[in-house]
Amino acid sequence: MLDTIQLKHWTTLVPETKFSQRILLRDLAQMAERTVIEADALVAELTDEGIKHPILSAIGKVISSRAGSLQRVMEKGVLSI
Repeated sequence: MLDTIQLKHWTTLVPETKFSQRILLRDLAQMAERTVIEADALVAELTDEGIKHPILSAIGKVISSRAGSLQRVMEKGVLSI
């Protein structure tokens, strides 16, 4: 489940150095921001093509919510090193 992935899980992907973990925080924050931008662009593109469904809005809200949660964690910059 995506909602059970915590920062401590992400930090296992990089060496236990402050530099590596700072880069990880930066990259995760950028990924979260880009994911929301891309999701919004996809919904807009589908709407332009006449494809409309309530589930698209629901999925967009979930993506925004989870990306926002990830961004808040990144802003805190809490690392276990």
